[in-house]
Amino acid sequence: MKILLIGATGIIGSAIHTALAAEHDVITAGRGAAADHPLDLGDTASVKALFEATGPLDAIIAAAGSAGMVPLSDMTDAQMDAALEVQMKGQLNLIRYGHKVLPKDGAIILTSGTAAQHTYPGTSAIAASCAALEAFVRVATAELTEVRINLVSPIFVKETMEKMGMPELGVVSAADTAQAYLRALKGEMRGEVLTTMDA
Repeated sequence: MKILLIGATGIIGSAIHTALAAEHDVITAGRGAAADHPLDLGDTASVKALFEATGPLDAIIAAAGSAGMVPLSDMTDAQMDAALEVQMKGQLNLIRYGHKVLPKDGAIILTSGTAAQHTYPGTSAIAASCAALEAFVRVATAELTEVRINLVSPIFVKETMEKMGMPELGVVSAADTAQAYLRALKGEMRGEVLTTMDA
């Protein structure tokens, strides 16, 4: 399969790339120079240009996100935008424009998060973004019946928590998390939210 992976240089994205690379043609998109295609998820024109450049694909996987944890009282406009313009709207645009380059039963797999269902201090904008993504995917699945759209909702991975100095909160590895994306890629589910424990 020809798979577009967005966010391949991140902790989870790197694990997904490793899991896919041996069997599939993986092309990458992102802000870094290492990506095959430039992409600013917060810019709709950039998303449109991406799919013009890639041409037909079999699957799209998004594991990118720049939103950080910050108390609501201290949140800046830039931090709010990172969650709503990049994490949320950027991924929604991957559905809006990406489904047009996929074949019947092609897959779009986005990234949500457990903040949509659980209360973690400092994640108000992230929670709003994740909840909106999950609602959008439910409706998009009902309308775009020719493709499979699903979300993976990762829990904290060990590598991220170690980087943040909180190793006790990381309960699964990035490699374990990548298996949930592969399950969404290879399965028949539509409009579902998969957790790491679904891998």
